[in-house]
Order: sequence, then C-alpha cells, then structure tokens
Amino acid sequence: MLAQANEADLLEATSRKVAPRSSDLFKVGPQFSETRHHQDIYCKSNDMDVNPILGARIDRGFEMGETGTWIGYKRNYFTLVSSFTFENFDFERFLHNKFYTYEKLSRSSVGENKVEISYFAIRLVAKCSDDDVSISLIQHTPKRDKGPQFPPPIYPAVPGNLPDHSTVRASCNKRNNGKIENMNKIFYFDRAEYYHNANLNALKDNSVLKNYPSDSIARVARFERIQFSSSIRIKSTSVNSRYFTLHVELLGIIEDEDSQIQPILLSSIETPPLIVRGRSPSNYHKDRTSGYRPHGPGH
Repeated sequence: MLAQANEADLLEATSRKVAPRSSDLFKVGPQFSETRHHQDIYCKSNDMDVNPILGARIDRGFEMGETGTWIGYKRNYFTLVSSFTFENFDFERFLHNKFYTYEKLSRSSVGENKVEISYFAIRLVAKCSDDDVSISLIQHTPKRDKGPQFPPPIYPAVPGNLPDHSTVRASCNKRNNGKIENMNKIFYFDRAEYYHNANLNALKDNSVLKNYPSDSIARVARFERIQFSSSIRIKSTSVNSRYFTLHVELLGIIEDEDSQIQPILLSSIETPPLIVRGRSPSNYHKDRTSGYRPHGPGH
C-alpha cells in the first residue's frame, strides 16, 4: 500500500509542468464497464474463490462530442492506466499466496484442467463492432519520429490502485531522473526491495511473487503514446454503424507441458463505443470537438 500512502508526498516532489495545450490533450475519457469474469481464480492454500476487480481510466485522447459519442483521432496518441485488486484480499495476503484457475480443454475434449497461475498480467486490446474488421494498437517511442512502433506491452502486474488523473498527467511529462524515480514508486512494485526490507530469502520464496519475470512489477499498467492502427471511414451519407471498443484484460500466465508460458483470460472491462476519426477535427463539422478549427478567412 506504499503507493497510496506516499502518493501525495511523491507528487509534491514531482514537477507539475506539462506540455503546451495540455488542457486539450489530457482529459478523462469514457468510463469502463464493470468487471466481467471469464475464468474463476482460487487461492491455492484453502481453495477460496478470489474475486478480481479491474479498473482503468483513459487520461488523454478521447472526448465526448456534441451528439454524446466518444470521439478520438487516429493521428493522436491516447494514454490509459489500469490496475486490479482482489476483493476482500489485501496486498500482504496476495504476497504470501499462490493461485490457480481452470483451463478449458480442446474442442474435442470435455471439461477443464486445473492449472497453477505463475503470475498475473494486464493487456490492452482493441476490437471493432464489425467482426470482419481487424484492428490493432501500436505504441510509439517518446521521440517524435516514424519508428520504431510496437504493440502495447503486456504488463506483469500485482494488485494496485489507480493514481488520480493529475498524477498520470504529471508522469507523462517527467524529465528529471529523481522525479522519475519518485513516480516509479507509484507505478511499480520493487520485489528485490521487498525481499530486503522483509528479510526474506528470494530463493526460498514459495509465493506467486517468485514467478514474476523481473524485480520491477507493475502496480499500475501505464499505456502511453498509443494509437489505433486504422480508423473507421464513414461516408457523410452513412450512419455511425461501426465503432471501436478498448478492452483491458487480466491474464493468468501459466506454463504448459512444454514449459512454455501461455496466457489465460481471467477477467476484462471495456469502454462504451468509440468513434475513431481518420482526419483532423477541422474536417468534421457536425460533431465538433475541442480541436476543431473552422476553415475560411480569418482562421
């Protein structure tokens, strides 16, 4: 719970300077749905059902248009943060336990196979209302160049709480190494520091914590500089019959029989319908957003 307790102090030490036009860029977007469960999770020590609660917030890139639809632009970046907690299951308890779920067998078989969860992870994906339209997301580097571009990372994650909008806004404009380190304490859990402070031997750790692939583990998955790889092109005479949704997924990472890691979808949340426009705001007169600049003399 270090992130919660010290968040105000850490923010005090962090620069609040933000980029020009940040009031336009950083706006809280649409609310996500309630958590939907796809596979049950159980605590290994007592077989108790564990109920995950996913949370996410869009802090940049979408705003509500005049007709009540959420609108974004393919050319613009968006920023999203996400975390999860276990209901009635505090962080210390999480650190001392292991968990399992059930993997659905192949179509030719009936039933499920009990599997231990090596660790948990958070993934961001996009979907289109038209099943025939494939859509993906890309992440850009901090430098404003044409490359490289990557799919958004899958974040190995432990339970955490979402920081507020102003914290995310400040974190996106950090430059000083000391301030970056302060922010990292909000967004990341340091496993090596935890072992040291608790006087624990990492080699003898029998909990889920041991299986995470690195010492720096996300408390909050932070997706920055994300773009849609394509947009929905709608003729002026047609209706907005197709839309995108963003889905945040909690994954259980397991090892298969060949010791290869595999993700199992445990829970998910999603946005309401999103319209993603392919051109600048000035091209859309019917549903103007804050970036709209009228064409014509004097503009």
